[in-house]
Amino acid sequence: MHGDLLLDAELLIGELATDVLADGGRRVILHARLADDRLFVEVIGQDLRSASGWHERACAAGGGLDIVEDLSSRWGVHAGTSHVWFELQR
Repeated sequence: MHGDLLLDAELLIGELATDVLADGGRRVILHARLADDRLFVEVIGQDLRSASGWHERACAAGGGLDIVEDLSSRWGVHAGTSHVWFELQR
């Protein structure tokens, strides 16, 4: 089970980082916290051409956010930013 959690986290982080870079971002900040029952991850894109509307563009492109929706227990985006968080349950 733990191996699956790590593989899912790696996939989701990679997809979100790719979305940031494809949208002109030059830096990705990653924060992760592991608790007994879940893994909480934040992926923050820096230096995007335009952070406004990033969420809508990423969803429309069928990229990382679709995969985050499918694999995560919960997820969200801070409105008007490229700051995405997700949780994976153990």
